[in-house]
Amino acid sequence: MKKIRLVRAASLALAVILSSVMVTGCKGNSAAAGSENSAKTAESGTASDMVVTMGMGSAWADLIPYNGASGGYYSQLVLELLYDRLFYLSMDGTVTPRNADSWEISDDRLSIVFNLNKNAVWSDGEPVTAKDYVFAARMITNPACTANHTFMYSILTGVDKSGKQSKTAEEVGAEAIDDYTLRYTFQGPISEDVTFPSYMYLYQPLPEHLLKDVAPADYVSNTLWNQPVGSGPLVFESTIAGSELVMASNQKYYMGAPGFSKFKITVMANSNMASSLLAGDIDLAYPPMSVDDINSLEGAGNLNVAHMEVATQPYMLMVNNLSYSDPRVRQALDLAIDRDAICKMLQKATPLESPIMVGTKYHDTSMTYQYDPEKAKKILEAAAADGSIDLIKGITLHTPSGIREKVANIMQQNFEAIGLKTEIKVEEAATMFAGFYDGTTEMGLVNMTMQSNPMYLKSMLTNEAASFINWPDSTWDDYYNEFMKAETDEDRVKVVMDMQKEWREQEPIIFYAGTYEDYAFNKRLGDGIGLEDIGLGNLPVWTWKIQN
Repeated sequence: MKKIRLVRAASLALAVILSSVMVTGCKGNSAAAGSENSAKTAESGTASDMVVTMGMGSAWADLIPYNGASGGYYSQLVLELLYDRLFYLSMDGTVTPRNADSWEISDDRLSIVFNLNKNAVWSDGEPVTAKDYVFAARMITNPACTANHTFMYSILTGVDKSGKQSKTAEEVGAEAIDDYTLRYTFQGPISEDVTFPSYMYLYQPLPEHLLKDVAPADYVSNTLWNQPVGSGPLVFESTIAGSELVMASNQKYYMGAPGFSKFKITVMANSNMASSLLAGDIDLAYPPMSVDDINSLEGAGNLNVAHMEVATQPYMLMVNNLSYSDPRVRQALDLAIDRDAICKMLQKATPLESPIMVGTKYHDTSMTYQYDPEKAKKILEAAAADGSIDLIKGITLHTPSGIREKVANIMQQNFEAIGLKTEIKVEEAATMFAGFYDGTTEMGLVNMTMQSNPMYLKSMLTNEAASFINWPDSTWDDYYNEFMKAETDEDRVKVVMDMQKEWREQEPIIFYAGTYEDYAFNKRLGDGIGLEDIGLGNLPVWTWKIQN
């Protein structure tokens, strides 16, 4: 389970403020804004007049639901504030009501009925109904629709593996039983542990009353997205593309209006966030802060510092099977990596070997790492003798710049110590990932968010479609299918334990370190503000206990 520890700041502020800031652009969470200092409380001093500002390290892709995949978690976070979700998903896997008050899964686990909250309304006052969810499913899965985030609908009946309709819209497995009762029907049995966090938590309604006459081919280009009408806790006001977004508190939000007036997102360099927090120019920052920045903020009188106590940011070495299909190559690399040295360099990190989140019921505690260069060298030489790798030609290790480049330098030393010539190639992440598909990336350093869902890596391991590691057979898809068909919790745990045993032998992706997330935020936002779940694009602003 993921935990958060809140550190109370000392009563005195730091004696020295960092240099000047450059701001760039349960079962049941376009014009510029005005010139006021947005992180300061307005003159009246009441929470209702407060403007909260969040610094964000990268821009969201756009404000179009189901089209934010290229913006990753940044887009998910923005879209979650403007558009509602059926339920609230916590990082530890807990699912609690949001737009759906309750739900029932059929005995055969092939369908689920959601009972919607009858008080939910769009920001133009129209009610949010089951028909809006059905409309969304049919619009986004239409082959003519160019929205790029359709994979979550691929589990519905009437939809193919790409997330597009197999035949007609009416055959898509989404049905409005009545205005506030919604049913989804699936191609195979679902699991709350997998289906909710990997697919359904991204289901959002679309305003049918505004889009019903829009052709699917015109969905992305529709002018509605210049002034979007949403149903979430915040209401769109204005934006400067790529640098700023201003939203107002939704006073009609059925879970409770946020206790501030406006919420402003400002895109800025990560290196400026600590000084901006100290100065009070921003109230919180995303993504998580570096260890050095967090250390500089400890003890600041205006800030709370939140430390996550479970490592959920895994660092991985991905090996392309188009280059190296012999598992002995991956086994040798795994044994050669000095995880302790890497974790020391990362400062706040722990060695990893398993892809399963530590502390969950699915984690095999015997999955411990070994650092054994001599054994690694023998395994590698045997693989080379069989022609699986050319030690003289060596390998190219691809990595984005920054902290992973430093990791690559340590790995280069590790691999050359076992007789493997290693060249480091620093490039943009997008270029590296494109190379995985076409085979030009042999190996690459990747990091992501680990989930409590034990099958969260399915899309990276599958051989049913193009994947980064180009796995050649159905090994990991078979474990996924077996997990989904298991009828008891005990059976599901056994499937994942068996999968981890196979993982030791195959090493499809080499996990070597996990880092902890740290955040700092202004005390006036309250104590617990849900930052432990922000990695899933969640920010429950309606729950904040705003302090004057």
